[in-house]
Amino acid sequence: MEQASILFDRLGAIYRNLWIDGFQSVEELNAVKIEWAKQLDRLSPIQIEAAIQACIDSGNKFPPNLPEFVRYATTAPEPLPKSRRKIYQ
Repeated sequence: MEQASILFDRLGAIYRNLWIDGFQSVEELNAVKIEWAKQLDRLSPIQIEAAIQACIDSGNKFPPNLPEFVRYATTAPEPLPKSRRKIYQ
């Protein structure tokens, strides 16, 4: 669940009160975090980073729900290997 806690802190930094105020109590926050943790276990760190970037790039001022975040993570293109990145710089 540590991964979910880190992600929730990051989403809180990105979306501020829209994320934080979405939880009515600490109990609700913890219940939601447990569900997110189950899904985050299925994702690689690269997919999670891609999903965070996709949230920002979407321009949507509202934070994603769990299905949206998973969709961002699983549909994001794989980053280019470092050896190929220089071609595009």
